[in-house]
Amino acid sequence: MSNKRDLPSEIKWEDRDVQSNYHICPGYHGEVVVPDSHYLLDASQKRADRLMKNRKAVQEFRQRKKRYIETLESRAAKLQKENEALVEELEALKSKHGFKLNI
Repeated sequence: MSNKRDLPSEIKWEDRDVQSNYHICPGYHGEVVVPDSHYLLDASQKRADRLMKNRKAVQEFRQRKKRYIETLESRAAKLQKENEALVEELEALKSKHGFKLNI
């Protein structure tokens, strides 16, 4: 639904490019004449804001993912060391009690 209509009489036809390039918008002190470019800028600004917000969200996601992977790698290294220590302990116990190691 468009709210385009004729300009108020105090605005001369010469003062504008094309009659259909203006919107009449309600304001605090009556109706306000707003060029269509205002709506285009608003839409492009919304798009730019959305893209910037998306870039920030993607950057934060990548940082969270990196921290998560680092945590998993650290945990894997710790578990690997623990596993090696347990295997050594098992070998020591088996050799002490005369069992063959089947690992």
